[in-house]
Amino acid sequence: MEALYRVFARYAPAGLVMGCMHCMSEEEMARLTATPLRAHTGESLGNYAFKAMTTWGTESDFKYYLPRILELFPFQSVGAVFPELVAEKILMAGWKDWPEEEHVAVRTYVEALWDLLLTCEVDSMKLQAEDVLGWAARLFDDVDALLSAWERNLAPAADVHIARLVEAFGYQPES
Repeated sequence: MEALYRVFARYAPAGLVMGCMHCMSEEEMARLTATPLRAHTGESLGNYAFKAMTTWGTESDFKYYLPRILELFPFQSVGAVFPELVAEKILMAGWKDWPEEEHVAVRTYVEALWDLLLTCEVDSMKLQAEDVLGWAARLFDDVDALLSAWERNLAPAADVHIARLVEAFGYQPES
């Protein structure tokens, strides 16, 4: 997490993160920037995370708040934001053109999140294997490293996640 905060700190907003005045109040916009980044909760960032770059803020603003969104997301609700939207927002922010160190920071985060998901107690996180694999597929076009780590992982949680993934994709054994 620290690498994400360090790499994206340069995008700190110079003032109010502006948005559509019909979609949010000036008070809400002021509260977003007045709250220290690491003090934000899923509730305080939720509306911004959902509206980022469409009706509220710029790509730079989103990149500044991204580390906190990613830190909170696996364990608590961030407004109405769902896993696919996180990857979509990153792509919308021009992901393909981001500097290498930003790509490395996000990839390192996703790989660490994957390891945590496969080893921590089942259901202690909001995310499932399909969510993290979906992020990796959208952002990196390659999930081989994650699948290899899954294959080597002997934790009981890894087995539960593979069963859930198979079930999520509608596998029905032949009778």
